[in-house]
This record gives sequence, structure tokens and C-alpha cells, in this order.
Amino acid sequence: MAHPGGPLTTNKAAALAKFLERKLQQPDGLDSLNPDLVNLAVKNAKETIKASKGMDFSSYRSSKKHLN
Repeated sequence: MAHPGGPLTTNKAAALAKFLERKLQQPDGLDSLNPDLVNLAVKNAKETIKASKGMDFSSYRSSKKHLN
């Protein structure tokens, strides 16, 4: 499957990963991250997966394990 969860989910996940990668490469990257905002971003990504799949995140993860 080219885009697990669909293109929107993939784009959000890719954007979050790139942001975190850039932040963590900066000298004060980890210190400059707001944990509340990171948690919110992860929560939003999970909600996007739920909306695109019509199931909860744990079900999505379980289904991915069966595909591998």
C-alpha cells in the first residue's frame, strides 16, 4: 500500500517527522520543544488516522502488524 492511512495521514506524519528531525539536529533542539505541543501533534495525527480508517488507533496498529 503506497499511503497507509491515505495521503493526508501520510503527509501529516511526514511533516511531523521532518519537523522533529530538524529540531533535534539543532544544538538546543530538545530543550526548545514544548512537550504539550508535541503531545498535541501526536494526538492530532492519531485522530487523522481514526478519521481516515474509521477505527481507533490501536485497531489500526494491530491491523498493520498482521500485514507484516
